[in-house]
Amino acid sequence: MRVLAVDHSSKRAHGVHIALFDLTCPEQVAQLSALVHEERARLAWIHFAPACGTASRARERPLPHLEAQGYPVAQPLRSPEFPLGLPNLQGVDKERVAKANKTYEATANLCQQAIALNITCSLENPVNSLFWCVPCIAQLVQTGHTCVFDNCMHGGARKKTTRWWSSEPWFDSLQGLCDGKHQHKPWAPVQEAGRLRYPSAEEAAYPPLLCERLASILVEQCKALGAVLSSDLSSQKLHTSINTHRFLLNMLPRGKQFKPLVSEFASYVALLHPSDVPLTTAISMFPKGARSTSRQVWEWGKIRADCRFDSFSFSAELRERLHSLEVSSKVELHQVGIPREPEDFVSRATECGHPRSSAVHLSKEVVRVLEENLCDNKCDSDLAAVRVGFIKKWTKRAVELKQQEASLKDSMPEYLSTLLRPKKLLLLKEMLEELEYPDAKLVDDICKGFRLSGWLETTGVFPPCVKRPQYDLGTLLLLAKGLNKSIISRVESGDASSDIAKTTWHQTLEEVEKGYVWFAEVPDPQSFVLAKRFGLQQAEKVRVIDDCTIGGLNKAIGLVEKYKIHSIEEIAAFLCWMLSFMGKTGKHFPLIGRTFDLKAAYKQFGIHPDDRNLLRIVCQKPDSGEVAFLGVNALPFGAVGSVGAFLRISLALWFIGMRGLRLAWSAFFDDFTVISKRSLAVNAEQSVEALFDLLGMNFAREGSKAEGFSSVFKTLGLQIDLSSAKSGRVQLGHTEKRRKELQETLSSFIDSGIITPKQAESLRGRMHWYESFVFGRVANQAVQTVGSISTLEVGSHKLSIREIDALKLLRDRVLVSPPLTIAPSSLDAWVIFTDGACEGAEKKVGSIGGVNFDPAGRCRGFFGASVPETYMQRLLKNSLNPIYELEILPVLMSLFIWKSVIARSQVVFYLDNDAARSGLIKGAGATLEASELIREFTCHEMQLQCMTWFARVPTHSNVADGPSRLDFRARILKGAVKEEIPWEDFFSGSRKLD
Repeated sequence: MRVLAVDHSSKRAHGVHIALFDLTCPEQVAQLSALVHEERARLAWIHFAPACGTASRARERPLPHLEAQGYPVAQPLRSPEFPLGLPNLQGVDKERVAKANKTYEATANLCQQAIALNITCSLENPVNSLFWCVPCIAQLVQTGHTCVFDNCMHGGARKKTTRWWSSEPWFDSLQGLCDGKHQHKPWAPVQEAGRLRYPSAEEAAYPPLLCERLASILVEQCKALGAVLSSDLSSQKLHTSINTHRFLLNMLPRGKQFKPLVSEFASYVALLHPSDVPLTTAISMFPKGARSTSRQVWEWGKIRADCRFDSFSFSAELRERLHSLEVSSKVELHQVGIPREPEDFVSRATECGHPRSSAVHLSKEVVRVLEENLCDNKCDSDLAAVRVGFIKKWTKRAVELKQQEASLKDSMPEYLSTLLRPKKLLLLKEMLEELEYPDAKLVDDICKGFRLSGWLETTGVFPPCVKRPQYDLGTLLLLAKGLNKSIISRVESGDASSDIAKTTWHQTLEEVEKGYVWFAEVPDPQSFVLAKRFGLQQAEKVRVIDDCTIGGLNKAIGLVEKYKIHSIEEIAAFLCWMLSFMGKTGKHFPLIGRTFDLKAAYKQFGIHPDDRNLLRIVCQKPDSGEVAFLGVNALPFGAVGSVGAFLRISLALWFIGMRGLRLAWSAFFDDFTVISKRSLAVNAEQSVEALFDLLGMNFAREGSKAEGFSSVFKTLGLQIDLSSAKSGRVQLGHTEKRRKELQETLSSFIDSGIITPKQAESLRGRMHWYESFVFGRVANQAVQTVGSISTLEVGSHKLSIREIDALKLLRDRVLVSPPLTIAPSSLDAWVIFTDGACEGAEKKVGSIGGVNFDPAGRCRGFFGASVPETYMQRLLKNSLNPIYELEILPVLMSLFIWKSVIARSQVVFYLDNDAARSGLIKGAGATLEASELIREFTCHEMQLQCMTWFARVPTHSNVADGPSRLDFRARILKGAVKEEIPWEDFFSGSRKLD
């Protein structure tokens, strides 16, 4: 379940994304309506709370004492007789009412749209607000369901009576007027610094308790509509489209995208109590760590008549209180999560193991294709025959469609006809239809040209995710009057004599010759949307980019899906599955691979005529510095619409190869990586080439981008080594060329002692990419140091000794870092629980503990001890309660103590401190001492070749809680070895104590 907040401004938002729509602007209302239509299948509820400033009855309240003091007092702007505004309004008041009326009308229309689409909608305003008298609203609420409540009954500080209308009876339980059992803050305006502050502003935000109750209602209603709420990672993978393949590359997730490995609660119970009894009192009957996960308020009479009454939980005292209530009294119903007992949590944790073991999450059809590619050698001929048969069938069909293909091209605009002449589009369409590809409109969009503005098509291939256009085309053209002068000026001010400028111009002339762009006469640049062309120096070439963001084109496009690609993680998942399959079946084959590259991939397809008329690219002529304007025929590299368009084509080609030719391959934009048994490699290569030739796709046939099948090959800038695949191991790492380039870059900064923030930002990005594909995380803190330089507002920065040391560490890391190893996913995992404690009022005493479970779930050992006083004094110098460092310390100690058994294994650490867990995931601490502890941990982690994961355990469920407090009585510890903490090893070297 996800929520999208909508407002005309983000000024009132704190820590949440706001989708900006101004309901007084017809174009933006149309965009919001389009968004609702596109998301209709996934929308469950839309809520509106229009501003009631102009409709407030508080304006009618006389305040003579304030007027007498000279304060301006708000005057009525509407009345029941004139709900659209008093007839005598003038100036600002008239304009405010007119804007509010537009908002109210848009609200009513959007509600009607939602109801027509079977989406529940609701409205909220004060009960006496004249908003309810506005004709379009009054007509809307003649049907539906209304409840009235005082905000103070839902946690509000004041008695504000609210009317809540809904198209469905979801919110009836909110009904309830003040029972007089609590205090209210006053409504009187307050005089501050010569001005009046009205308390109504403080009541604009819903009380937290009301929000909790609303959320509980919505969760229950969405579950009734078929929504599934996942409480752990296993369930989340089953019911959502999350990608866990990155776990195979030892990438640790941050944030809250992924659910915990083990769900927090063992069970849930229903708790009932009078609404005036604090939740903390009512919930005290449950074990420590119990928590309300949903709460709803009801009338006691309705609950008492419910046949499920005996299933509710309450103490004897609460039962007596409940039975003494009047039928109209309010009671609160909670769903309370009961935390797992430590032994239950341990059992589930050892059962879950390491996420890497279950990270391969491939579709059933992809799995079948991979299995077919690993069949017995005697079956090779069967798979080869399928591929040959597919190519023969469609080659014959291509001949039959030849005349129709020519007629189709003749019917297109000339520029599209020229670009698409080599393509077999009708053949592609028939292929996709026969293979049941979801993107049914792909070929039609190719023929019409792809849109670079407006809403893009729903394809059914990518997961849904709506992102509206920031501008409509009308607004974009208005902005162009100011933007275009700046864009032209920036292009003119570039270095026209540079080699990059000359190379960019040379490539531009080649594009003109090939018909990708043309030189355009632009007497009035303000009538177009401009993009800026520039060259970007890459390793051995200059890539020409058309910046379509600078002129706003990329902000005028709406997305209804989140584009996803087959990254290196997908290849890793394929390989991991194949290795696991060979291990299980005992059939070990030599694997080889190669990458096919489409040439000038974007330029093989055209743009829509409307965008062709809209867009012009500004390019600098070398030497003279003058600007040239280019019209665009083919997809520009730098437009969001181009990315979406080509990914649709790329995934369609992949699908044909996978389903039709049974190829074990992936698609990353224009790179198609194929994995094959050696015995089938020639057939696979011929099949790919025949498919591309058949459809008219231009691909590299020679040179560095057309290297043949090999056990060691390059793809996506990395090197994959399949030479040990028969032994169940594949290595994925960087090429020697990339290592050398990065080493030379780092050395140049170390030698000069100078770096610019822009260079630091670039280096940080390169190191992030590099670190993603080598084992270990020892460089994380050094990369952070480089990142901090990138934020400096200086021209150049003289490196400090600490910063030079960080660069030296990175250079050494580049030289010696081992590649990632991909092995079968069935590896066992060790599970270690850790905890730290810091107790004592006047004198703080620290202690740590840990418990280790082997892959079979047996407790193999535990430790628990007080932290040496000298070290505690060191920690207490910088913190009154150093629990953060004390939670990290036992994780490091675990490597010292159990290094002999966990080396080269998967290890899952369970912690109950989120800050410590976050630091360990990032590989960098929030304090100097924590950073040192984590640095040491990552060094040992790399030396031991441990594949670690850091998971959360609630305090109540943490089996290490007892040992961290020197309590070893837990039954689960019986028979296990009590380990001694090697403080001497820990305090050796730089941490040696006096």
